[in-house]
Amino acid sequence: MSWFRLLAVLLLTFGVSGMVQAEPRSIEEFMTFKDKWPQLVQASSTWNLEGRYGFIAAGEMRFAQCPLKFLLPGDERFAPRNSNVVEVTGKLVLDGKDVVFQVSRIVPRPSDMQTLASRRALLNTRQSEAWYALGDWALGRGTFYNDDDLKVAAHELFQQGIETERIALKTGQVEELLALATKAESYRVNTPYVRELRHQAYREQFDLIKADPKADLGELVLKLKEQFPASGRRLPAYDADTERKYQADPLAEYAAARTDLRDIYDRLFVLELEMLRIGKRIKADGSNGNEIAALYETMIPERPELPQQFREKELDYHFSRVASMTRTEMLELSEKFVAREEPGRGLAVKENWLKAREPRMRRDGARGLCEFAEDWITLTEDYETARGLYIEAYRLNPGYPPSTVWLEANGYVLHQNKWIPADQAPPSGDAEMRKAIEEGRVLLGMTSEQVRSALGTVPTRTLRFARSRGATELLVFETSGLVVRMDRDDHRAPLKVVEIRTQSNR
Repeated sequence: MSWFRLLAVLLLTFGVSGMVQAEPRSIEEFMTFKDKWPQLVQASSTWNLEGRYGFIAAGEMRFAQCPLKFLLPGDERFAPRNSNVVEVTGKLVLDGKDVVFQVSRIVPRPSDMQTLASRRALLNTRQSEAWYALGDWALGRGTFYNDDDLKVAAHELFQQGIETERIALKTGQVEELLALATKAESYRVNTPYVRELRHQAYREQFDLIKADPKADLGELVLKLKEQFPASGRRLPAYDADTERKYQADPLAEYAAARTDLRDIYDRLFVLELEMLRIGKRIKADGSNGNEIAALYETMIPERPELPQQFREKELDYHFSRVASMTRTEMLELSEKFVAREEPGRGLAVKENWLKAREPRMRRDGARGLCEFAEDWITLTEDYETARGLYIEAYRLNPGYPPSTVWLEANGYVLHQNKWIPADQAPPSGDAEMRKAIEEGRVLLGMTSEQVRSALGTVPTRTLRFARSRGATELLVFETSGLVVRMDRDDHRAPLKVVEIRTQSNR
């Protein structure tokens, strides 16, 4: 390319001609052509430049961040006011071998912050691109002059542009909102605002999918933990009031929250998702309570009461089906209740299991009843129920030895074809009767006088019942807590004790 064509391209690119431009060019833009200044001298074009001055002295000035010498007219007297920005008009010329700028005119301009304020006042606030353009100007200017105030202002302008786009989005435009957050990062908008955008996007995504039973909430959980590290960390303490406040209006609460509270809200958001994920796996009958409890312990450790609730539900489920359990399963369930310090329910498991087996054991006659009685003793130590079963087994088959052996070994005797405690059996002689009276014991076969002698008192109440043959009397001794039944088969025979009961089991 010829020198003339190169010069023409530079002039067209930079927008200068033999006439002065209406809008001055900035010094930072002028600096991009620094290596072409010698060629531009030949064009003899008039330049209109503006920027921050470094110093102004008699006959000379320098712009900040620009090494070029600017020569002032000899009679020019410039008095800086409340701004460090000036505008100069002039030409590039040679001073010996050095390129210099011969100033023909110099005037003050508003400061950069004043210019920013005036441009912002005229800006169309509904157009995001207008915000971005002004932000680009402020950032470029602030970077060139290393002006932190301008840089901060630039990022605020970028944020306003992002916010303008955000307002224009419809609810549920999740991908667009996430893209906007990425755009905000590229503009280096302040991190809390970017965080708020992403939080809004994920909340809207959650609102779209939470009613769908097939939705993959796990994917959203992973995104949250990736973007918000605090969401994956256990809270030092769970506060239900804070959770209710956040869930009542997540977007507003998050926008107003300080950083440490946002960390808590991020975690509460994940807990909300995990609760829903786990909830989809809960069986209504409680049969998978232990599985659910393990999930709560792993995914929601802040709520230790939840695993306990679901373990109880599974125990209740198994308790309801004790009748269908094997012996081993029944014993394991009983031990679980005992381990939970619920011995009453542990015993109830065994009793319910035994009651469920009763019809089958009865079908096996005396042998089945004896085996059933042993189960009651072995599992529950209920000797009273066992005694009744052994007595019933004897009635079914008096010749089956196990019932007789157990009853005799446990202090029962057969009297008038009835098994009774040995100490209530009729005395075998007068000596035994006298001994019982001396010891204050009532025995079967005693007369009314002997009963009163043994107890040392008369009955509190006496109830008499006439029968077609004989009579019955009930002697109530409230002090001793006894009710003694006396019968006689005919009117000539004396009344004798046939049954002894305590008042509690009348």
